[in-house]
Amino acid sequence: MLSLMLIGAALVAPLARADTIEFLPLGASMLHDCIGQPPVAADSIPCRARRQFDAGQLEARLHDAHAAWLDGTQLVFAVRTGQGPVSLMGGIQLPMAHLPGTDLWVLSVHVPRADHAVIGYRFSSDPREADTREWRGSLAPLRPSEAVHLRGTVRQDTIPSTTMGERRALVTYLPPGWSRAARHPVIFAADGQAVSALAPLIDTLVSSGTIPPVAVVGVVSPPFVMGKPPVRALEYVLGASPDSSRFLAHEEFFLREVIPWASRTIGADTVRARRAVMGISDGGAFAMTIALRNPAIFGSVIALSPAGRTPVVAGAAALPRFYVSAGSLEPPIRRVALGAQRALTARGAVVQFADRVSAHEDVAWTSELPAALRWLLRSP
Repeated sequence: MLSLMLIGAALVAPLARADTIEFLPLGASMLHDCIGQPPVAADSIPCRARRQFDAGQLEARLHDAHAAWLDGTQLVFAVRTGQGPVSLMGGIQLPMAHLPGTDLWVLSVHVPRADHAVIGYRFSSDPREADTREWRGSLAPLRPSEAVHLRGTVRQDTIPSTTMGERRALVTYLPPGWSRAARHPVIFAADGQAVSALAPLIDTLVSSGTIPPVAVVGVVSPPFVMGKPPVRALEYVLGASPDSSRFLAHEEFFLREVIPWASRTIGADTVRARRAVMGISDGGAFAMTIALRNPAIFGSVIALSPAGRTPVVAGAAALPRFYVSAGSLEPPIRRVALGAQRALTARGAVVQFADRVSAHEDVAWTSELPAALRWLLRSP
């Protein structure tokens, strides 16, 4: 998934030898330059530090062709390449500064609570997107373990949908020893194509006894096609179109076709307390919205980096439980998530809010998922 570019303002040290490194201007949608004193609040928005370096400083860090390190509250990224100009890609997307007379490029970003940060990054000079690396602070969640060989299984299905007027794909993870008769808990997931990639992580949690056996039924979302309407957003975000017709049809498909299919085919539990819905980004918005509109069906919700808008929380006899997370490196998303937390709490819902130092990217969500699943599958 594409990371969001950042907005904000704040910090850092006075300029020295301003003629040494030339800093490229930042676009309107990017992180702003630091101004004045460092922000005190832990949730302050990060900013670019116009910091000077000499070649010796960078060479001492560059044991390989690239490096990332924490210097106080500043995350510093450096790379050696003759292929300029160079930009940092991933969770933070900014142009890097060139050290004149060298093949060195550097970027320094002030990040409050950087020791808690989980950030994916690569350089525009990298030949492949697969070259993405991770930076984790000393207090950040550990990288989740993933099974090399699954003990559970992943199955692929397509089912005809009357409401959608087409066949739709499902990807389902079944834990070790799954039995239709056992009626284990089930999570219905938006963007179901991700279930295959998440299965090794979930399988490890189940096999180690960290979480009880659980099935995950993923509903595959429509692909993005350049020049075509954003069908995924239309299906996931209520109000994305004037009549929300695509959302309403997809909601009906989810409720009246996918859930009964899961009960018939894999023996998914039909008890509300053992049925959850999960999503990321627009999928997180969908998970919250469908659960709030159908509180008798879903007992719990996991919404990681929910996009869109703050959900409308109407009165209900029993609202689901909610696990909501967002990162300081995705400010617009974080505002939505905090708005959801306030609205849900005001209505008496149980809400677990995870306030992370992370961006809108896969490495943040895979790092968060183990904690979300432990919360979800503990005894209420």
